[in-house]
Amino acid sequence: MRTLRVSLARVMVAGLTVVVLPTVAAQSASAATCGPLAVHGHWPMDEPPGAATMHDVAGGHDGTILYAKTGLTVPEHTGFGSFYRFGRGSEFPKGAQVTVPDADILDPGACDFAVEVSVNWDKVAADPNNHTTYNVTQKGLSTAPANWKIEVEGGQRYFGTVLCTFDGANDGRGPVRVRSTAKVANNGSWTTLRCERHGNDFLVQVNGGPAVKSTVAGVGPVENSSFLSVGAKKLNDSDTVPGDIDELVFWSGK
Repeated sequence: MRTLRVSLARVMVAGLTVVVLPTVAAQSASAATCGPLAVHGHWPMDEPPGAATMHDVAGGHDGTILYAKTGLTVPEHTGFGSFYRFGRGSEFPKGAQVTVPDADILDPGACDFAVEVSVNWDKVAADPNNHTTYNVTQKGLSTAPANWKIEVEGGQRYFGTVLCTFDGANDGRGPVRVRSTAKVANNGSWTTLRCERHGNDFLVQVNGGPAVKSTVAGVGPVENSSFLSVGAKKLNDSDTVPGDIDELVFWSGK
């Protein structure tokens, strides 16, 4: 349970911080359809070794575990439960991924939403070709009508930064991308990543530090019929996270 306690506290005191803004309905949604942020998905990722199902303790949106190693613990994280390991190469000849079936509540539409997850990636070298990204979690590929996504950059130019993508449907503008200035730890320690929408404000935050914000008006609803994926956008792909993932939480005002 590494991040949920911290995240809920941050939402409760949102009006007192500059990082989490007061909940505001998105521009194209009415007050009748959007409310305050509420947890609609919480996947602690505490299943035992060999588990086939990732359980959602908040919304019942269970996922299918494909090759990821479960039930892993390390002494320094005693008390936080276990976590999953992803990766490629000899350890994961088919890569690894978890998929959660499509559900309407996981599509925030035009309402505010937030996604938070913790990662512990291996000591990765920067990609000299400057194009590697590791897809931590997302709902919808770039080919979907709309999608949201959290990535960690592996290319030399932005190595270790977090990229939040918000792509609204039928808005004619393309995706909004917000990049962190803080970086993911590359030394074997855990880092918490958060992507968030508040009306026309789109934010990325690393380890609870200052958020980077981009303000963009007219972004369409973020919704699709795709599954939610964790660890990679597809099996055996170069974007598979080379390391561990824990405590995925999804909030929405829908």
